[in-house]
Amino acid sequence: MSDRTNAESGVSMLELLLGVAFLLPLLLGAVQLTQTVGKTVDSNATSSQCMAQLQRAFQTTAEFAQSCKMSTLRMRAVASDVALGLASAVGEWIEPSDLVWRPGLRFLSASGLLSMNARLSTSQREIDFVLDPGEVDNDLDDDGDGMVDEGQIVLLHEGTRVAVLPNVEHCQFMLEGRVLQIRIGVARRGGDGGVERAVLQRSVFLRNN
Repeated sequence: MSDRTNAESGVSMLELLLGVAFLLPLLLGAVQLTQTVGKTVDSNATSSQCMAQLQRAFQTTAEFAQSCKMSTLRMRAVASDVALGLASAVGEWIEPSDLVWRPGLRFLSASGLLSMNARLSTSQREIDFVLDPGEVDNDLDDDGDGMVDEGQIVLLHEGTRVAVLPNVEHCQFMLEGRVLQIRIGVARRGGDGGVERAVLQRSVFLRNN
């Protein structure tokens, strides 16, 4: 009687061990799948937030630039402008040539008020890209936060500077006749430590001379 009971117990233990051995890979797979899904959801949420923030700021920037009077438009010079003798230093405000991406706009806008036959202008306005402290324009992550050459877009309006978008990795403008191309790229760190990026580029027609 005792031997039979022990035998039955031995078979039950063997079945239990086999069951655990069979289920363990499934359990591990389920855990890994849950972690992967969690990371994907976090990444998608970060990406969505990044794009939503970019779209709102982009609309503000585009509308601000659209009122520009072309005759007053200036852009910050880049290295190619210095090489061509169009500027004495990078960052200098110059009258832009076409088809060159440059950071920063400076202009006067039409005020919408008429004085005799002349159109009045606003005070000077600017859209500028300002690097964060610790960052240098060198295509490197100088402060070790995973973002490259990041800063913020700052608008100058009626003598007041207002930051409209942080975590910007690049903000550039290019003139094509009367069309102003605007390109803005942002980055944002997610909960898993990864960096999500979004880029938006659109054209704005400059109607005012």
